[in-house]
Amino acid sequence: MPGVAILFNKINTHPKVRNYDLSGLKMAVSGAGPLPLEVQNKFEEITGSIIVEGYGLSEATPVTHANPIHGHRKLGTIGLPYPDTDIRIVDKETGTKELPPSPLQLPTRAG
Repeated sequence: MPGVAILFNKINTHPKVRNYDLSGLKMAVSGAGPLPLEVQNKFEEITGSIIVEGYGLSEATPVTHANPIHGHRKLGTIGLPYPDTDIRIVDKETGTKELPPSPLQLPTRAG
């Protein structure tokens, strides 16, 4: 189920949400802005599903990064880049100084 943070929060706070069987919902993807951790945690607790937070740009593709659906998710982040997405991590103060790679080593393309 795709959605935005306000939609997931509205579901969380609906007074009759626990009257509905939401067990058929297995996964949700949040985009269009940050997903507060408290909204994510509450939604997952109520529905038993998971939410992955995605990031994208209309001028790039609909989604460029997301946390994995299965496996380790780093909550509060945009996750990993999608295949064939080039990324660069820069200093937010200057926007120019490239930061060292994270301890997470992403697979490289054979070339």
